[in-house]
Amino acid sequence: MTLTTTSTVANNADMAKLKGFLTVKEAAALIGVVDQRIRQMAAAGEIDATKIASVWLIDAKDAKRVAKEPHDIGKPRGAKNRPPE
Repeated sequence: MTLTTTSTVANNADMAKLKGFLTVKEAAALIGVVDQRIRQMAAAGEIDATKIASVWLIDAKDAKRVAKEPHDIGKPRGAKNRPPE
């Protein structure tokens, strides 16, 4: 397998070939969240990930662990969107 160098823009298809890693899209589908949430989790250290150039690689084992955990989907409701008490 040939790895993309840093002088070339890496694409997700190349990155998906690396064993033990998932693309952001694959991890999002596995966990049941949108792609942006995976990027947020990776940046915050909530899921094991590596960033190469501008592409996040998500550790497949950790993604499976996170998928098994209960998690809140979406943002908490703001005051104007809360149901009446």
